[in-house]
Amino acid sequence: MTALTKRQILGVLGLAPLAAACSPLGALNALAPKDKNSKLLKANVAYGPDRRQAYDVYAPMRAKDAESGSSPLLVFFYGGGWDSGSKDLYSWAGRALASLGYVVVVPDYRLVPDVRFPDFLKDSEAAVRHAMDNAESYGADAQRLGLMGHSAGAYNAIMVALGPDYLGRSAAQALPVKVAIGVAGPYDFYPFDVQSSINAFGHWSKPEETQPITYARRTGAKFQLIYSMSDKVVGPRNARSLGAKLKAAGDEVELVEYQNPSHPDLVAALSVPLRGRANTLGDVRAFLAKAL
Repeated sequence: MTALTKRQILGVLGLAPLAAACSPLGALNALAPKDKNSKLLKANVAYGPDRRQAYDVYAPMRAKDAESGSSPLLVFFYGGGWDSGSKDLYSWAGRALASLGYVVVVPDYRLVPDVRFPDFLKDSEAAVRHAMDNAESYGADAQRLGLMGHSAGAYNAIMVALGPDYLGRSAAQALPVKVAIGVAGPYDFYPFDVQSSINAFGHWSKPEETQPITYARRTGAKFQLIYSMSDKVVGPRNARSLGAKLKAAGDEVELVEYQNPSHPDLVAALSVPLRGRANTLGDVRAFLAKAL
């Protein structure tokens, strides 16, 4: 494929109002250059029997910890309203995060209408546990575990970090999450007023059980919640209300507020050509450096 200029990439992506909020982001895979100090380590690692239960692994060219030869493990969940998306469209995100010195896992998970809440969360946790079990073979340290996501993927990441209640786990079975990063995530969005949330959660008899804010408690993890005042898809109240409740419970929370980026801009800014849209990568880099 002929390389395109930054202006052409922006023109194709548009990053304008979206029918599916995150759908143009996959275009970055085909059009944008990737971070050169990172690589795809493994593709299509199965963590379950369904074709959607698989993940890709990205790694830095050099381990973050020179003494141990291993890097912290960071699992990134993409968005798409719980009814769309593919890991195959997010290598730019995996490569960008791996370039910071982390082994990055980007999972697929089953989608609506094939499944509904909480099955995509069960997949998300299963992917994390599988990655932890195999972390050594990827050059990663499973005990230095971070979760991250954008939009619906931020919901998945934060819910897995706040578990195990909604999955019926005991406290002893909770994942040893050190950090959790949510980018433009919905955490306090009942009543369901858009079709994607109605389809994903509307069947549940106790809607409060679908909301991350319900599970805010002292976890020992450190949270970074990134949001934009111009986000027309997920309002800033989500990050602010969850952040306040987590702080009240005793967890460390860093709220990162932007004024102008759109909902997809916040994660697209991880990519090489769009880093001028927001300092998302810089904020994530600084937070991970001190927290993970």
